[in-house]
Amino acid sequence: MLYTLALIPYLILFSYLSWRNLKLAILLLIVLLPTYVIRFSVGPLPSTLLELMILVIFIIWLISKKQESIKTFHPSGDRPQGEKQIFKNRYIIPVIIFLAGATISIFTSPAVRDAAGIWKAYFIEPILLMIVLINSFKEKKDYRLILYALGITTIGFGLLGLFQKITGWGIYEPIWQPADARRITLTFTSPNAVGLYLGPIIVLYASWFFYQYKDWPKSLFKLAVLILGIVTVLLAVSRGAMLGVIAGLVVVLFFNWSKKGTTLIIAALLSSLFLIKSTAVKLWSFLTFQFPSGELRLYLWKGAKALLLDNWLFGAGLGGFGQLFENYRPENYTEILIYPHNIFLNFWTETGLLGLLGFIAIIFTFFTIAFTINKRQPIDLENKLINIGLLGAMISILVHGLVDVPYFKNDLAVLFWILIALNIIIFNQKINNTGTKQLKN
Repeated sequence: MLYTLALIPYLILFSYLSWRNLKLAILLLIVLLPTYVIRFSVGPLPSTLLELMILVIFIIWLISKKQESIKTFHPSGDRPQGEKQIFKNRYIIPVIIFLAGATISIFTSPAVRDAAGIWKAYFIEPILLMIVLINSFKEKKDYRLILYALGITTIGFGLLGLFQKITGWGIYEPIWQPADARRITLTFTSPNAVGLYLGPIIVLYASWFFYQYKDWPKSLFKLAVLILGIVTVLLAVSRGAMLGVIAGLVVVLFFNWSKKGTTLIIAALLSSLFLIKSTAVKLWSFLTFQFPSGELRLYLWKGAKALLLDNWLFGAGLGGFGQLFENYRPENYTEILIYPHNIFLNFWTETGLLGLLGFIAIIFTFFTIAFTINKRQPIDLENKLINIGLLGAMISILVHGLVDVPYFKNDLAVLFWILIALNIIIFNQKINNTGTKQLKN
């Protein structure tokens, strides 16, 4: 009770900031995405500090939009000149399907109350924040600030990671604390969570760094984010994160540098790795999951497959996988995990077939818009680099997601929809800048 009351002054100040400067409040929220670890209950409902900040921002935004509509009301019903809707959001239908699957999965879950909390925290609130973002950050100078906010968190995490590596302080589990096998966890409960959060940001910054990289005062911050981000992921020793970051960086190099050169480098690197016997053995064991955590993944997926054969339409319901999995657990599987640790199996078991199709449609829309932005001419260089960074960031999420859970956590769900918001904002700006004349014709 006292813990909850102690947060009231902060939420009052945050509400005041949101009212006075909504953009600044949103940026502060992005910097503070890891505050989902601050948990409490509002009456019978569990919540987090991050969730309440999202709701405060959305409510303030709604109030400001209402006031704005009153001020700009025209009795004739005509809009002011130049106020035309240029871009119809292509995400609407995929998001509706996605939310429909998640909503149905509340009632197919064996724990409806917990499922409702997951639905609120991982689906509704992140999408509400995305709506505010695309309506509040429309110009380059605005949405560039979103990237800086993500970078500030990365630098903070990087410094904390170095401190944890040196001291072992604050590492979640004792098993990861010994100096000879230390894996940092930052404010998370698992080393893998470090890469899940930082991986997409590293890739996004790698592409953005290409813009004015010779101007050191402007590129120094980006370089610090890149170096500290990469070092932090390495200190967490997450194979999936490393693979996801590498895949994302390959996309960045492919589109920003040279398609042929990138292909040749990858081919040469893979050839050299397989030619060295000791390296080839390690690489092959990694690719075929012949290591302890890899073998556990195979057993987990085997059980998830059996579960889905019996529950192919509705899955296990939100938060229901851990409970239903007990009936399908392979004999050699010993770990207790609440998700199948594969991004597609995660959505299928949690949100049913409908939710999985909605997610696939969202990803398809993301890539369609991203490639459309690249093809449109002329294109602002910085917009192009950020767009390519978004492509790489999403690739890193999908690749890492083949062996982990890159969505079903408060901060990761919000980060995912921030990437979607940036995808929409850049496309809208491109249309606004170059498409109005074509549409009139």
